[in-house]
Amino acid sequence: MTTGWWTGVAALGTVAVFPLVEILRVAVNRPEVTLYGDQALVALGARRAAAFSQLLGPYSRTGFHHPGPAMFYLLAPFVNLLGSSGAGLYVGALAINLAAMLASVGLLWRRAGPRTALWGAVAIDLFALALGVGTLREPWNPYLVVMPMLLFLLLWAVAMSGSIGSAAWAVVVGSYEIQTHIATTVVVVALSATLVVRVIRSSRSHARPTARFGPAAWIGASTFAAMWVPPVIELFRDHPNNLASMWDFFTSNHQTVNPRQLVGIAGDSLTVLPFGNHDYVLALHRGSVELLAAAAMLAIASWATVRLATRRGLDLPIFLLIGAVVTGGLGTLSLSASDGPVYLYFALWLSVVPLVALIGFGTALPGEGPFRAARGAAARWSHGSVMTSGLLVAALFVSAGATVSDLALPSANRTIGSGPWPPADAGSARGRHRTVADTAKIDEAVLGVVRRSDRTVELNIASGGLWPYAAGLVLTLDESGIKSRVASRTWVLYFGDQFVKARVSRLQLGLYPDTDPSAIRGLDGKVLVHVDGALLTYRSNT
Repeated sequence: MTTGWWTGVAALGTVAVFPLVEILRVAVNRPEVTLYGDQALVALGARRAAAFSQLLGPYSRTGFHHPGPAMFYLLAPFVNLLGSSGAGLYVGALAINLAAMLASVGLLWRRAGPRTALWGAVAIDLFALALGVGTLREPWNPYLVVMPMLLFLLLWAVAMSGSIGSAAWAVVVGSYEIQTHIATTVVVVALSATLVVRVIRSSRSHARPTARFGPAAWIGASTFAAMWVPPVIELFRDHPNNLASMWDFFTSNHQTVNPRQLVGIAGDSLTVLPFGNHDYVLALHRGSVELLAAAAMLAIASWATVRLATRRGLDLPIFLLIGAVVTGGLGTLSLSASDGPVYLYFALWLSVVPLVALIGFGTALPGEGPFRAARGAAARWSHGSVMTSGLLVAALFVSAGATVSDLALPSANRTIGSGPWPPADAGSARGRHRTVADTAKIDEAVLGVVRRSDRTVELNIASGGLWPYAAGLVLTLDESGIKSRVASRTWVLYFGDQFVKARVSRLQLGLYPDTDPSAIRGLDGKVLVHVDGALLTYRSNT
């Protein structure tokens, strides 16, 4: 085996170490995680996907669902195997990110050579450190589109260089992005449109053998079609359907985003590499010096990439740079379609822009000289050999740093999840942990009063701010084989239609804010548990 082959294997290995270490740690420890809010709803969606009944993506605060269930179906096997309130969701999230990272490095190896793949591995591990390795294990849709967005842009750039197989899979990964987080739609559709034009022109010219449809292209096209079957079914099942809800939102008047805040959030995300991601969901509030420094570094890297690529007659680095610029520009504009304030997690997928530019610079560097067939008894050291050795050392160093950072993370059962948090607890990690502990108390109290014969319970959510507690409770009951009837069609967006259909229930539960004792006065029931900000009551019909 050649030195180049081992270099490519090293590139794949150095991006796989820390995700594999965390997957092993979570799978071995099998922590029992109390899921709350958004993550509990993700777990419910994955459980439905395991039964092939999930047709749409996660809910959006704007009153509709993200367009498709691809994320849920990718998480479903892990939830089925390891459980939803345990290792399943976290291993599934890590597996999605690991697959995107390996595919990205493998694509660079195939299209640009093993040394470029090693450059990409160093860049990806640096990005993971800046983003926070803990972010890559969180099963939340705004986080589960970050690494796949990198893969989409790499596939797009390779496809623009003439590979229809890559074009088909770019559309597949782009579909996953749109279905999981609608904010990516403008970027994915715009770049996919240019890809369609490119493929049509290449097919008609017959100038490149790579422009022929091969097995990879057909498999990709079939996967793309299959991904959109569930949302199409929903179009005819629901009245009004999700597409109509989306249309109503985007064509109606709603609260607009403050332009200054929009630019600030985009700037926070675009500077995660190199300045880090130190806040869980809110804005980082970068200083002007940081923003100017990041812009200068990006401009210099772009200029150097264009110079090197033009001199060597390469188009892949140019397309990577174009993809990065389009993503940064259109992605920032797409945030303006939101209703009201935007937070960093809305735009975290934009953080791949400098990563793609950095990889583009690496693809423009002098080629794979040291891996050509050596003449004579031994290969001669060259500038390329020194560069490869340096990259290998850097890859091992950064990979070790990412692994150490991962091992320093608390166990998954100490995660603070994704909220949304009660106002009193949102400002600190300690407060968020308290909310998770309160959810566990509610779950335990309800399991103490249900009977083996119970198949359904009725749940009344008296205040909109308490639905995240209810999400954790509904999930816990669902795992115990007990279905919940959430007593208002208001909650269809969150829990799905199957949780609001009328059922006869022996046990009736109510979640009430403890700030208004009069709200529960006179109820024919009993306060089962009192947590910070909420009361849970129950009443039995027998």
